[in-house]
Amino acid sequence: MKAKMLLNFFVVTGVLANCFLEAGKYYGINPYLIYAIAKTESNLNPYAVEVISEKKLPLECPYERKKGKYYYSCFPRNFSEALNIVEIAKEQGANFSVGLMQINKVWLPVLKKYGYTIRSLLNWCNSVKVGAWILAMCMSVYGNSWKAVDCYNKGIKGAKEWSQYIETVLKNLK
Repeated sequence: MKAKMLLNFFVVTGVLANCFLEAGKYYGINPYLIYAIAKTESNLNPYAVEVISEKKLPLECPYERKKGKYYYSCFPRNFSEALNIVEIAKEQGANFSVGLMQINKVWLPVLKKYGYTIRSLLNWCNSVKVGAWILAMCMSVYGNSWKAVDCYNKGIKGAKEWSQYIETVLKNLK
């Protein structure tokens, strides 16, 4: 299993693999875990955008309706398409997450202080760096645990000891 994971890890371009390695080293996080989270979040699509809205939006993305909300999973082919989806989400007041690590819009005010924008989060390495930073913050609260991984997805207050999200990340680690 480790060999398969290693092969998958390095099949991703050398530049992207280096992003995982550098972020892992900087934050003291296993780069395979960061990779597995990226695989879970975006299936390694740097332009992925998830949109959550109270109303149906004019997006050409698959969606499902849960608990009265529309959940759009968009996998654009390029940067311009991703930006267009984000603009529609912003205009409609929808929640959204962008990039390889699916960085949620709630982080944008903090990230702006460090020079990050929606545009820069659609860059592979920037997304990995920011995602590792968020995971490191979760680990500072929950330690090196699965609850910290769930915190990455749900935030500090919503994190659970075990969840479907953790199971998917674990599957992507194998």
